[in-house]
Amino acid sequence: MKAENVRNIHIHMALQRMMILNRYITLLNKFMKETAPASSREKQMQTYETFKTLFDL
Repeated sequence: MKAENVRNIHIHMALQRMMILNRYITLLNKFMKETAPASSREKQMQTYETFKTLFDL
């Protein structure tokens, strides 16, 4: 980019996007569980069948 101020603005926008992304990832890691919930095999199959019929899989 030829204009120095335009170049600087784009750099700052990219840095702001990275800050927002990092904060979002931190928030997800804080509140989201990494493990799957405990459920029976039958319940899992019922859920699968429900989605299968809903989305014609």
